[in-house]
Formats: sequence, structure tokens, C-alpha cells
Amino acid sequence: MRQALPAAVVLKVIIETPVIKSEFWPEAVKAVIEAGADFVKTATGFFGPTPAEHVATLAALGRGRIKVKAAGGIRTAAQARAMVAAGAGRIGSSSSVAIVTGEVGSGEK
Repeated sequence: MRQALPAAVVLKVIIETPVIKSEFWPEAVKAVIEAGADFVKTATGFFGPTPAEHVATLAALGRGRIKVKAAGGIRTAAQARAMVAAGAGRIGSSSSVAIVTGEVGSGEK
């Protein structure tokens, strides 16, 4: 997959952790790494929120060979911080501007 893209393109592969059974995650992460992706992404957000535990598991499975992008239901700064603490190298959220400006969630900044 990587060889088909210019080097400057960041490749992210979504594995949809809220839907796929965790027993399949190791093989999925392995395939994403072998494909040459830069990030394994937790979810699209269409199937519910992604718990920080999913991020931690993917980060552990990747063992530094791939970065994790957390996405799915991240609406507050506290949730974003939890994802980073769990190992996310990038956050995907439709609420990113509101999170940064503190205009969403429980008022946490």
C-alpha cells in the first residue's frame, strides 16, 4: 500500500475497534504495519465511542512500530487527554475546535 503513495502522504488505516472483536486486533495491527501505514486509527465514530482502553491496547500491540490515531466520540479536552495518556499520537474529532476553545462538554479545558 505504502509504495503506491508519495512519501509525503500520511497513511492511516481504520480498524473500527468498537465493532471488531479484540481477539482480531493483533492480526489487524500486524497487517496495518506490514502495509506500511503511519497510523492505525481506532474508529470512524459511526459505531459508538472509542474507549481509551482501545487506544492503550493498539499502542501496546504496535510496540512503537506504528502510531495510534484515536477517534470516535472524543468531545472534551479530558477525553482527548485520556487518549493521549493511553498512547494516541493523534486525535480525530469533529469537536476539535470546540475542545481547544473550551466550548464543549463539561466545561473542562
